[in-house]
Amino acid sequence: MAADSFLSTAQVVCPPELLDRASGKVAAVTAVVGSDHVIALESVRQAQQAGLITPILIGSRARIEAAAQEIDWDVSGFEVVEAKSETAAAEAGAQLASSGAVAMVMKGHVHSDTFMRPLLAKDGGIRGKGRLSH
Repeated sequence: MAADSFLSTAQVVCPPELLDRASGKVAAVTAVVGSDHVIALESVRQAQQAGLITPILIGSRARIEAAAQEIDWDVSGFEVVEAKSETAAAEAGAQLASSGAVAMVMKGHVHSDTFMRPLLAKDGGIRGKGRLSH
């Protein structure tokens, strides 16, 4: 059996009822950690154009601009936070969230553990005072 035989080729579509519920609301200022890759940036573009988010792009400015050019999207009107590594990007996103500067933090092209670690840190993350469970 081929290694990729478990991967779906079906196009992912957001359920229309979710988009309907979100439409007409104020776009949420969103820190996008690892927005310096084409796939992540395309998702950001779709969310921004649907009026769901106002992105703050976090990652390598040069790679963000290159990815934006590749998908023919002008990102010059959005704030970019330069981050030299995945860890630095995740820490920047967590800082924006803990300071209240953003309403949401979105995972872009970054490892999940790297993304979550600063968000769940006891100091400087977004954890509440209670016990964390899932």
